Amino acid sequence: MDKKKKKLSRPVKFMILTGCLLLAVCGYALTLKFSEAAEAEEGGEEIAFVSVSEKDIAKISWTYDGEVYSLERNDDGTWIRPDDEDFAVEQDTADSMLAAAANIGASRKITDVTDYSQYGLDEPQSRIILEYAASEESNEADETEGEAQASEPRTIEILTGDYSDVSGEYYARLAGDDSVYLVSGEYLEYFECTADDLAAADEEEAGEEE
Repeated sequence: MDKKKKKLSRPVKFMILTGCLLLAVCGYALTLKFSEAAEAEEGGEEIAFVSVSEKDIAKISWTYDGEVYSLERNDDGTWIRPDDEDFAVEQDTADSMLAAAANIGASRKITDVTDYSQYGLDEPQSRIILEYAASEESNEADETEGEAQASEPRTIEILTGDYSDVSGEYYARLAGDDSVYLVSGEYLEYFECTADDLAAADEEEAGEEE
């Protein structure tokens, strides 16, 4: 005599289907996370985040510990402090700071961002501003009836936000750009200083003697 197969009740079927659905969702989330991590690790083609000619930049400003510091080039091309022109700036260090900020690559670009707080960019941990030198062409264009008219300098403002545990990089954006980028953040190390930290060796020795 054949035994009748026992059918699963509806509650049991529902529980099994729910469990399968949860496993599928979790699996997808893990796959997405590992895929992002693998993509960041493999690198791929680098995206240009900041790419400017260093010789075109006349001034650098940055924030550190809540304070704003600046360096600018004088007519001889020497880096000086606008607030203390007699202060001897270590030229190689200033050049390295500019080189680090003028050429920054990104591994990923996130477009059409509206909520910058999720990337820590509503209150950036770092602001770096590169200001272009005024060109002769722009000066001539600003002249009206023989008088030079004041114009806003061309600048690039680099904002750096939170650190991403997944990619091991930082979220960053340019002021005026809706996109957010993932960058290594190596340039940040060059701006973890005050203007006083940029004293030339001779300046430091003179300070010690005093």
